[in-house]
Amino acid sequence: MLEIPEDRGERRKLFQAIDQAFKAGDFATLAAALGGSARWFDERMPFELGLGHPLE
Repeated sequence: MLEIPEDRGERRKLFQAIDQAFKAGDFATLAAALGGSARWFDERMPFELGLGHPLE
């Protein structure tokens, strides 16, 4: 499970890494940024990063 940093600056860096990996289509980097889960694509994105389902 991905640990969300308490520090806002670190949280921003994590968000940017995830965002850039999504935009680039770099799934290996995205998986690493999301905590290394092998099934990251089946898991909910961290609520703290604002990556949840847009209609929820």
